[in-house]
Amino acid sequence: MARWIRLYHPAEDTWFYYELDDQEWAVRQIDLQGPDQCPTAAAALDEVFRLRDQHGLAELQAYEHRFGVLAEGSLEGWQDADQAAEITRQEFEAIWIQARQHLARPGLNEPTATNSAALAHALNDPAGPPLRPTSASPCTSPNSPAPARRTSPPAGTC
Repeated sequence: MARWIRLYHPAEDTWFYYELDDQEWAVRQIDLQGPDQCPTAAAALDEVFRLRDQHGLAELQAYEHRFGVLAEGSLEGWQDADQAAEITRQEFEAIWIQARQHLARPGLNEPTATNSAALAHALNDPAGPPLRPTSASPCTSPNSPAPARRTSPPAGTC
């Protein structure tokens, strides 16, 4: 049975939101950084597997550059982290949609032209919602540089 949780890491001023599977491994992950809660990651395990298996390393790297990476390993014991809480699926989905729209904006962490078509095809799976932005994010203007991208969760939050 899936669970949806959030954790806060004060040293990085980052909220981490996870959809967990039965073994408490991350299936989807969202990272929101700073006082504006700017999305820095919104990655999904099924997308990672699909890109790895059907498209190759270059497309997977373009995906990770744009959407970040998932926590590796079990998040067992997450309840002991500061400000840890279980959230509803609806809360997670609302944050997921906003983070994906922000990170999918044209020009933000744009993958190379070579990889763009395969990445767009792989991510716009008919089984999932389209990844089209609907509005500018409040955390950056269209001309602002992208926020720093995390490559792994902070130590001690898992």
